[in-house]
Amino acid sequence: MSTALSAHRTAIIAGNGSLPFELAAALEERGEPVVLLGIEGEVEARVANHTHETFAWTQLGRLFKLLKKHKIDRVALAGGVAQRPDITLTDIDLGTVLTLPRMLGAMLAGDDALLTKCIEIIEGKGVTVVGAHQIAPDLLAKSGALGRHALPRGLKEGLSVGRGVLASLGPHDLGQACVVVGKRVVAVEGAEGTAGLLARVGDMRASGRISARYPSLLVKATKALQDLRVDLPSIGPQTVEQAAKAGLSAIAVEADRSLVLERDEALRLADKAQIAVYGFKPDKLR
Repeated sequence: MSTALSAHRTAIIAGNGSLPFELAAALEERGEPVVLLGIEGEVEARVANHTHETFAWTQLGRLFKLLKKHKIDRVALAGGVAQRPDITLTDIDLGTVLTLPRMLGAMLAGDDALLTKCIEIIEGKGVTVVGAHQIAPDLLAKSGALGRHALPRGLKEGLSVGRGVLASLGPHDLGQACVVVGKRVVAVEGAEGTAGLLARVGDMRASGRISARYPSLLVKATKALQDLRVDLPSIGPQTVEQAAKAGLSAIAVEADRSLVLERDEALRLADKAQIAVYGFKPDKLR
């Protein structure tokens, strides 16, 4: 075991989904101290299987105390957040009061602004923020075909179109995903997330707005200027199931900058549904 790694005491600020638990498992397998700090109303019940504490968005003071209590020197932000914090003055603790002026502007902006502000506040307490890929690099998508099925030849131009659209939208802090049918982008991810995006595409296909004659794919990539320590694009079994329901032929993710969660199950489902899962190389200028 690396002495440098074992010297760390890591906290995972855990939202919903499997990512917090995959990171915790990676650290536990290496024998490194880790505590899950679950966000109330977001983190899954299986947090009880690990060393853990919970806090509410209105209890940032409690969060800082927990970091100190467990002698944490690095933090990873992992998992999704279904709802933005609804902060009322009657519920907040002193730590939240002190940070609220810095948070308010970010809360009115996009996700990148809010996450950047969270990193700034946490690191202001002398704790280093690290990315999921730094803790568990095996979660990163490799380039090329990830499952049994190769990317259909007819989707290569569509992938290029999707990448271009996401690159142009990135500076506006919009979503990390779009769906391309043939060579046409038919939907772009908004605040509803990838699940909502795929649900919309499924509705359009059911209503005849999207033709089944042309192959279609989901494209996911990081946003321009995104801090890679937080909110990397990710796919997992649910993404594959939703893509299958939406009638997609392939899922393409940015290699080395996207996470494949519950990899074995995700790829098993993709192979069964005959959906190609493909990792494309990041643009050199990004």
